Amino acid sequence: MRKVGIEYVMLLLIGVMTLLTLITNPFEQTSPPDDPAYMQTTVHADFGDAVTLLGYTVDDTTVAPGDWATVLLYWRTQRPIPGDQYRPLVQIVDYRQTEAWAVSERFHIGVNPDETHTPDVFASDRHTMQVFDDIPPYSGWLTVQLIDNRTNEAVQLADGSDRLILTPVHISGDGPDVAQRLDYMIADAVRVRCVATMRDSDQLHVAVYWYVEAPITDQDIRVMMHGLDSTGEMITNEDRPPLDGDYPPADWQTGQTLHDHFVLDDASQINAIRLGMYTPDGKRLAVTDDAGNSVSDDAILLPADLPACTAD
Repeated sequence: MRKVGIEYVMLLLIGVMTLLTLITNPFEQTSPPDDPAYMQTTVHADFGDAVTLLGYTVDDTTVAPGDWATVLLYWRTQRPIPGDQYRPLVQIVDYRQTEAWAVSERFHIGVNPDETHTPDVFASDRHTMQVFDDIPPYSGWLTVQLIDNRTNEAVQLADGSDRLILTPVHISGDGPDVAQRLDYMIADAVRVRCVATMRDSDQLHVAVYWYVEAPITDQDIRVMMHGLDSTGEMITNEDRPPLDGDYPPADWQTGQTLHDHFVLDDASQINAIRLGMYTPDGKRLAVTDDAGNSVSDDAILLPADLPACTAD
């Protein structure tokens, strides 16, 4: 029997390793450096003059509080840079970008911080982040920042911002479980299920629970929240967008219960509250009662002292 030479064995091992590499990492072998094969959404956004975000792949844009969201980012450098010079910061934030609902921050781009990134290949990194348990069923943004490890500051984009919005993200869930003590309908879309009040010093805190039958398509809606004295005259008010603008009514999902909170001053003089919604031109949205009858002035009148909305 003829012996197998060591050269033949080495050639055979090299061939097997090459084949395994092609099988396990086919996109790295076949994808051009500016268009990864598995990238779902193309972005091509330049962070400064060094790094370009080619795009991303996201598993699901609807996630429940406490669950995990995953996004895969694809990067390409515009010139050779050290592998540990920049780090990505990925967040799910509210629409106004004032609060983070989930966060993932890596120490560097790609897998190996010791390698030098060059324009002839792309790098990718996976971000898996848990949505905080107490996030209400709102909608927000999936965003990414690129932090320069030398200065610990975010790199600016071409428009001067330091954060790139990738896609909307919806936080699923039905909201709090509350008793239905009222049954007023606004614009055939939103039901007022319960209103509760609490006096604190000389402020009246008003909790309103909206139940969504359908989205309100007009984005620019304001809530009318008035404090009335014993003669029915308005003495204080807090008129503003629903949920303080954090969740536009056009994005509300059928079946959600949404908790809104208002604070009225001069509580000692308040005998009643007046509630409704209106458009920027001052036109109030139609209000009907539980029998489907129109409510006078399209305004819900309620006493100033109302019990908590805990579920029965």
